[in-house]
Amino acid sequence: MERNNPVIKFNNFSAINNKNLRLYGLNHEIMDNESVLLIFNDERKDLFMSIFYLNADENIKVSGTMEILGEDVSGLINRIKRYSKNDKNLMAAAYSLKNVFIIPEHACELFDKTLKIKDQIIDFIPYSARVRILNAVLRRETFSREDIKLLMDGYKKYPDTENYLRYWATEYGVINKLNEIKNVLERSEEPENELMEIMLLQKKGIDLANIVELRDFYRFKDDYVNIYYKKNSKYNYSYARDKIRIDMEKKNFRFFNLLLRINRHGIEHDLNSEINAYILEYLKYMNIKSDTSELNKYPHEVDPELLKHILLAIYAFSDVKLLIIEEPGDVDGNLLKNVNILSKTFKFATLAVASGPRAVIQFPWAFNDVCVIYAGMPVEKNSTVKFNNEQLHPFSMDMMSGREISREENRVGCPYFWNCKYAMDICKDNKPAFTDYYNGRVACFLYSSLKETNIMY
Repeated sequence: MERNNPVIKFNNFSAINNKNLRLYGLNHEIMDNESVLLIFNDERKDLFMSIFYLNADENIKVSGTMEILGEDVSGLINRIKRYSKNDKNLMAAAYSLKNVFIIPEHACELFDKTLKIKDQIIDFIPYSARVRILNAVLRRETFSREDIKLLMDGYKKYPDTENYLRYWATEYGVINKLNEIKNVLERSEEPENELMEIMLLQKKGIDLANIVELRDFYRFKDDYVNIYYKKNSKYNYSYARDKIRIDMEKKNFRFFNLLLRINRHGIEHDLNSEINAYILEYLKYMNIKSDTSELNKYPHEVDPELLKHILLAIYAFSDVKLLIIEEPGDVDGNLLKNVNILSKTFKFATLAVASGPRAVIQFPWAFNDVCVIYAGMPVEKNSTVKFNNEQLHPFSMDMMSGREISREENRVGCPYFWNCKYAMDICKDNKPAFTDYYNGRVACFLYSSLKETNIMY
């Protein structure tokens, strides 16, 4: 089966900050609907995460390439300057990483502690996703019998009916009726009439003129950021054409932008209500106990695990392609279970970043592959199933067995030389390259030696 282009691809990717923490030689790619776990042994995990946070204060410099949806963003990250709020390169980098969504170890840190959750959820939603939500509202409010026929045809056509209905219900703004719609399609003798009745009852009588105007404004805002990204990318052939169009539209939306600044609560009221309703319905669908009262609380008043589920519910319709989960070993297994369900529907990739083996031990079913990184150097890659059955690299063995690793890393050759019980003279002054071993890959001279002498290890 032919593979699509990867969502994210690292090619000899290395990073350094002003504290000399290093990550070097990372080569890996993740496709949509795949989940990969990176296991670090030290604080380099924080350096890696700060790249996606666009943390200018870390003064990060990177080399090699990191491609997101085929675009190399390494150069953009290098051009981020401290306190450069008006820097167009920062805008371009932020746009490049708009396809990345992060669920951090401490989810509360992403929220404004002075605002209730319901008043700031909209700020997590990118402009393109707001357009998508408003289009869902328009579909729901202008629903017709023709939409019913398309739903029934699609239900017969697609083999995975669960994913099809979940996606359809999101696009039509009726995730709250997903199970009811499914029951009608499976059991009713007259599904068309029953489905029409269900959908008619979902209409809320919203002012559609305001919805259309707000949707077009967000579409313009998304395009406005897009042209600056094109200006700073190698694919700039359409920059001039789009800039002329945006400049013309800018005049039309200038007054609306002023109104939005003056009366944001009033203009975005319907959108905000829809988003909060979607959040609650998705939480209910994912079997997470919550109600309106939870969204009326301040972030520090809400259970940390519920905050992560709220972020995942936001992600479900944020139209991004890469989900990053920090320290998945500390999360409720329900979160990873729901990530797997939603990734099949919305076709996104998952990159989990951990500082130890807890996640792969507790939730092996949640990840397709494991990549182990010791002292900033990748040392083993394998499928999760095979990694749990047998580790290849000596560090992986010691890590999974719980052996205490206390000696300082070797900065010249193999970084694990001083701890390794299989260390050889060649390891001290030479860095091992990756060797294929069965279906896994391992950076260890031991396997090169065993391969030459045909000794089974």
